[in-house]
Amino acid sequence: MRRGLRICQGWLKGGAEQGGKDGAPNGGARAWFGAQMKERGGALEVQSVVEGSPAQRAGIGAGDEIVALDGFRTDLKQRLGRALPGQHVRLALFRMDELVEVRLQLTAAPRDTVVLAPDPRATDQQVRLRASWLGAPWPDQPTT
Repeated sequence: MRRGLRICQGWLKGGAEQGGKDGAPNGGARAWFGAQMKERGGALEVQSVVEGSPAQRAGIGAGDEIVALDGFRTDLKQRLGRALPGQHVRLALFRMDELVEVRLQLTAAPRDTVVLAPDPRATDQQVRLRASWLGAPWPDQPTT
């Protein structure tokens, strides 16, 4: 199913999945945050944190709700996806109703990190095959 699912090396799922073949939208390496997140009501809810990741070093944990990145509360996933390795970011998050601000430095993704992303050019048949293989439609993608 080559065209139905695209594999991009170098970045964990959790940020924007658009961009160049192997890197960020600007063609460079992707920054790595090191947490699985789920969009929820305009915020990003942390589902899990990778051991040794920038997120873990900053003290971010599962259940934290990221509400702003560098002072902006909109497009959090896209802003995080446009960040570069080595970039310092400031996150505002809620931890059990307490507003907390953390600063962290993003890094390049570990070499063993991959992201599965849907190919926007997939045919209807490929989309159906992918949904069959996954057991459900791709999240945030309409079914055909």
